Amino acid sequence: MGSSILAKSRHRLVLLALLSIMLALPILQVGFVVDDYPQLMAIRGHTVGGATAYDLYRFTSSDPAEVKRIIEQGPWGWWADPEVQASFFRPYASLLLNIDHALFGLDSRGYAAHTLLYNTLLVLVVALFFRRILPHRAAWLAALLFAIDDLHLQAAAWIASRYSIIAPMFAVLGLLAYIRHREEAWRPGLPVAVFCFLLSLSCGEIALSALAFFGMYEIVIRRDPWKTRCLALTPFAVTTGIYLLGHRAWGYGVANSTLYVHPITDPGRFMQMGIKRLTWLLGDLLGGVPADFSLAFPEQQPALLVVGLIMTALFALSIRGAYRGLEGDDKRLILWLLSASLLAIVPTLGAPSGGRMLVLPSVGVLGAVGLMMTRAWGHLRPERQPPAKEDSTETNAPKESIPWHGRTGLWLGLLWLGWVNVVAAPMAGFMRVKGLTDLGRLSSEALLKSEAQIRKADSVLIIQCTNPLVGVFGAAEIAVIHAERDVLHSSWHTLSLADRVHRVTRTGPRGFMVEIVDGDVLDNAFAKVFRSDNHPMSVGDEVETRTFTVRVEAENRGHPSRFHVELKRSLDDPAFFLARCTAAGLEPATLPEQGESILWKPSPLPIK
Repeated sequence: MGSSILAKSRHRLVLLALLSIMLALPILQVGFVVDDYPQLMAIRGHTVGGATAYDLYRFTSSDPAEVKRIIEQGPWGWWADPEVQASFFRPYASLLLNIDHALFGLDSRGYAAHTLLYNTLLVLVVALFFRRILPHRAAWLAALLFAIDDLHLQAAAWIASRYSIIAPMFAVLGLLAYIRHREEAWRPGLPVAVFCFLLSLSCGEIALSALAFFGMYEIVIRRDPWKTRCLALTPFAVTTGIYLLGHRAWGYGVANSTLYVHPITDPGRFMQMGIKRLTWLLGDLLGGVPADFSLAFPEQQPALLVVGLIMTALFALSIRGAYRGLEGDDKRLILWLLSASLLAIVPTLGAPSGGRMLVLPSVGVLGAVGLMMTRAWGHLRPERQPPAKEDSTETNAPKESIPWHGRTGLWLGLLWLGWVNVVAAPMAGFMRVKGLTDLGRLSSEALLKSEAQIRKADSVLIIQCTNPLVGVFGAAEIAVIHAERDVLHSSWHTLSLADRVHRVTRTGPRGFMVEIVDGDVLDNAFAKVFRSDNHPMSVGDEVETRTFTVRVEAENRGHPSRFHVELKRSLDDPAFFLARCTAAGLEPATLPEQGESILWKPSPLPIK
């Protein structure tokens, strides 16, 4: 009997692995996007930002002088704060990218296949975790729901975001070892758990979310004396303390950015933004409404707050009936998984909202959903009665174990959970991967539009650009893929990423004025990465780059809304490319005659 059960378990694990591979195959076609290009350049020895070959996620230097040099050369915007910081400790993820580059060069399919392998391992590790903590049927249902979930698929689709699935994989593996150590007194379990936690931390800061699962396990599940529980968590507390001290001492962290907020150095803004981001992330985690929309469509942020609250309420209503009918052990399991998932979101609130941050919280939520759905189905199934005797007046009609309104609530809850997690999740995964693929395609097509001019130019100046992938990452993409030059332009600058009407006025042979009508330079989510609202710019501020000098002529709450640009070379210089990014691509920009103005309307992309 035991060998038969073991064989069935192995077969199911194999089926789960095959299912996850089949669903993840589209990531092979995504290619390189966004941060992938500057990271490839750093691996090849050309520093972009503060990154180096084995420290690929140090997007800024901790030295303001070095940051100022990056602003002077580009591709960062001229409005960037010299004291901005966005550096992340991810040595394991950096090492894997170097291995991929050594093996596959510039063939993105090799990188994606490597990511697909880790995605499959994540699904298997989570399935083993569910087998450990949940009843048999609930465990396999939860594992199936996780295998088809869209959140880890989105994280796997972006090569630079691979850490978002590897860190949770090591964290869950460590949690498995820790539970075995606590419940079976398995002595190697504790050092294995701490080692896995360290590996998880080496993949990314999101590993701190795992502390919620370790901590809530001791609070909710264990019944030992509190002293024993605290001592059990001491190794993780010490490890985390050393990690945080080293993280700060080595110059990692975030500062002086609107989108990245540090909870310790800027607690007020962290709380203010954290509440909104928590709501968006809950809407994604519990209802499948992508939190990434808060960045792609900033004008829809209030609506996304409402949607997030609605999705959270619908989730609570869908599990309410089943939770009331649970026994004590099941209730503790649900409380552990859901409370840990909620707390696991907190460490991610300092960064821009995105579904890739929710992989570890989704483990807890889907474990709880799997248990709820199986228990609810058990309540709804008719009770089986023994066959009635021929002379008996009893009937075999099923007995109602709960009132009709309770049954209706359970059915509605099951239908809602089934729709979100069984039907909508795989479709959402496909759409998320397709969206990322389209973004990369649009960026490449925009650059190909003027590839000949870009390749000839030594310096590129984009006056108006509604596609930040072109405006900020275009230089690295050209260097890696299109021009095959393997070096960056001497300067690459974008004057404005704002999705607004621009009025451009020629002021002289080498000068022009740019006014953003009804907006400002920071009217773009990506532009806000480089400057905090707490560090405003003022009229008269000047920024000098290798190509031009820009002076702020008007501002809106510290955000430049009109600025003058004085070039350091003639517009007729063949080594200089003056451009504008439209829906059709990156095209040469034609300025008006001296003293005249021209209005450039924003060119919305087919997708954002």
